[in-house]
Amino acid sequence: MSVFKRVRGVLRGRTSRLQRLKQGTLYLMKHVQMTGYCECLCTHDVDDQPGYLLIVNTSQIIPAPERELFQTYFRRKLADMGEIGALPLMVVVRDGDDLSRSSQPGPVSSARIASVIAASNQTSADGPPSEQLRQRREDLAAGRKHRFEDSDTDNSYEPKQDAPMTDLMAP
Repeated sequence: MSVFKRVRGVLRGRTSRLQRLKQGTLYLMKHVQMTGYCECLCTHDVDDQPGYLLIVNTSQIIPAPERELFQTYFRRKLADMGEIGALPLMVVVRDGDDLSRSSQPGPVSSARIASVIAASNQTSADGPPSEQLRQRREDLAAGRKHRFEDSDTDNSYEPKQDAPMTDLMAP
């Protein structure tokens, strides 16, 4: 048997084991009336021992203290079904609250981003970082105020001029 056939067999074995684990998890989710989807990954610990990571995503609310029960349930049932054998399994449950929190970051202003960049790219000759940040904020505020005052006195806006029409039907 060539090396390539052995490698292909090992990879195919992992893929089919992950597929069976995923199908078994979806079956158990349906059995307990849990909606959602799951992700299965192969892992290795420090001693290079194989294991599985099972991430269950659901739009339903699962209380945080009860999630340990889910790990015990999935581990026991998947072992009974023969999908994991003696390999370790870690189950992570992401519920509706987790998914909504991760997809909606709070509002972030451009001033906040500018202050983070300014604080990160400081030069030590100008003083401590807090003083530099305060000075840059004052400069930004003064620039905004100056632009606002200039816009009242010097209006450089000019409307578009009428352009001559092109006759498309001309020969």
